[in-house]
Order: sequence, then C-alpha cells, then structure tokens
Amino acid sequence: MKKIVLIFSIVCSLVMASCSTQVDAFEQSISYKQLSMLVGSTDNFTITVVASVIESPYMADGIAESTHPQCKIVVKSSSDLSLVSNLSYRFEYNNEMIEGTFQLDKLRGVLYADTGVIEHSKDMKSITLYDDTTSIDVSLSNVMEGSISVDEVIDIAKEEFATDIEANTIDGVYQKEVYLKYIADQHKTEVEYYWYVALISKDRTFLAILISPTTGEVIARRK
Repeated sequence: MKKIVLIFSIVCSLVMASCSTQVDAFEQSISYKQLSMLVGSTDNFTITVVASVIESPYMADGIAESTHPQCKIVVKSSSDLSLVSNLSYRFEYNNEMIEGTFQLDKLRGVLYADTGVIEHSKDMKSITLYDDTTSIDVSLSNVMEGSISVDEVIDIAKEEFATDIEANTIDGVYQKEVYLKYIADQHKTEVEYYWYVALISKDRTFLAILISPTTGEVIARRK
C-alpha cells in the first residue's frame, strides 16, 4: 500500500512539474503585454497613452524575443500633423517632470513618442502638449478602470488554450508567441473595450479570443 501511495505521489509530482513548465513556457512566450491605457482629447487632438511590455523590435512572426517596458504616446489630429511636427509633451510622474518631443509617423498619420520605461502610466492624470506658441493641458481618463487585470487575462487564456499549450510546448519552450492587447470597438455608438489575446505561429497563422474586461467571459474565438 505504501508503495502504491509513493508511486502515486511521484506521478502527481511529475504531472504538476510538467504543467508548471507549460505554464512558464506560455508566459515566457508573451511578446506584447499591455499594462494600461489612457485617453484624452481636445478640439484638435486625440491622445492615447499606452504602457506595455514589448519585444524589440516587435514582429508578429511566432517567435517571442526579449522584452522591455515602454510607455507610448500617440497623437491623432483631423488636421495635417506635418504642420505641428515640432509638438512636444510634458507630464508629471512620481513627482518628476518628464518631457520629450514627438516623431511623425507618415504611414499612420500620427505623432508618437516613447517616454521610456514607465510601467504604470495609469496614474497619470493629464499631459501637456506644447510648441513655440501654444500650450494645451489635456485631461486623461483610464479606460482600463474596472477591467480584469492582465494577470487574470493570462489565466483565462491558459485555460482556453490549454490543449494548444500542451501540444506545442517542446523542451519547455512554447512554439508560438503570445499577444495581449486592450482594444476598442469604434463601430458602436459608445466605444466598448475588450481584451484581445492571440497565439501567433511561425507561419503567421493564429488563434485568438476576445475577453470581456468586466466579466472575464470569452465572447469570441478564432481557431
């Protein structure tokens, strides 16, 4: 009887170790993980501030490389942004004033800046946009307030994709990259947000789910 119990304990330990390896492999394969999202607007500009952990350079190629934290500010405008390409920003974070200038992304038609390694931009309340003649203070709203956490999203994804994780984990390495983003559905009268999780293969095919940020329910699947 003692031998049976001992064998059962060993088997359980091996199973748990295997599951733990697969879970670790999944998390180590995250190439983009969004941490926070703030939005603000004026008559002329729409500002989005997103903090994330992202591989550099980011490529949706099914291979997760080393990541770093970033805080990206994106400015959109109904006017020609090339006319305001000398726009700068400043905001206070952790009792420190952070300033910088924007770059023009001609392809996307936006101004953007990476402020560095700020991981918790959700604490920002406002941002100032300015140039040589004008200064505008823009209030920011945390659109992820009330959402389930990114860690909860990861747990939901692990459960949803458990079979795929097991089948595609080889020698402790998950053979896909994982993308976690908080996205907006702009097609509705009132903007709604969702968590989007994609598992990207090396052949650029992917599995994906949409998760309700309030209930954690998986509301759409692509397989």
